Amino acid sequence: MTLDTLKNRITQYLKSDAWHRPKQLNVLENLWSHLPNSVIFGGMIRDFSLDLAREFHSDIDIVTLGSSKKLESVLRPYSPTKNKFGGYRFQSHGYVYDVWSLNDTWAVKNKLIVANDFQDLCKTTFFNLDAIALDYKEKVIYTAPCFEEGLYKKNLEINFPEHPHPSKMAKRAIYVAAKKQLSIGPDLAKYILQNIKLGANDSFYLRIKESLEKHVKHNPTKEFTPLEQLSLDIH
Repeated sequence: MTLDTLKNRITQYLKSDAWHRPKQLNVLENLWSHLPNSVIFGGMIRDFSLDLAREFHSDIDIVTLGSSKKLESVLRPYSPTKNKFGGYRFQSHGYVYDVWSLNDTWAVKNKLIVANDFQDLCKTTFFNLDAIALDYKEKVIYTAPCFEEGLYKKNLEINFPEHPHPSKMAKRAIYVAAKKQLSIGPDLAKYILQNIKLGANDSFYLRIKESLEKHVKHNPTKEFTPLEQLSLDIH
């Protein structure tokens, strides 16, 4: 899928006459009217990129260049709560929105990445396929260099390796790859094996871990691909 096609599909999705879309669009347009320098970021754009729009049922992540103080003022009518990472969360018409000031995103706030704009924002995502942002108002898409290659190959890899919860991300990597039927890149495979922690009820993840161990031992520079057969088993 080209980036122009992606922009068109998201626009058509939001402007469709499904019962909830006008309400969803109203929320987004209200935010953009008060926070014009903002982008939709994360899972929604990733799923549309992978042609999985029908599967998208997650939160809608928005990042703005506006200050946290401005953000708090704009979101007050939605009665948001502040999460532990400094973003604001609210629910409207069945959708959950997470809204961040760029300066409060984790990697920027912890001075791991200097970010002045949305191109820099794309450097901060752990996964390559999350490194995409859409300015809905201006119809502009930003990506990291690794995004388009990962999209073309349907390959999940590491974009930025720092994360406050490595074991959580190791497990999430398996979940996302299986759910979206993506291969796992060599660096991500090693990261998973180094960081994953499993409990007694993690039989699915244990099977993947055992397969990954064999794969990395014999093919350390190649992508790990047998996830599509296991995607139905994930829970």
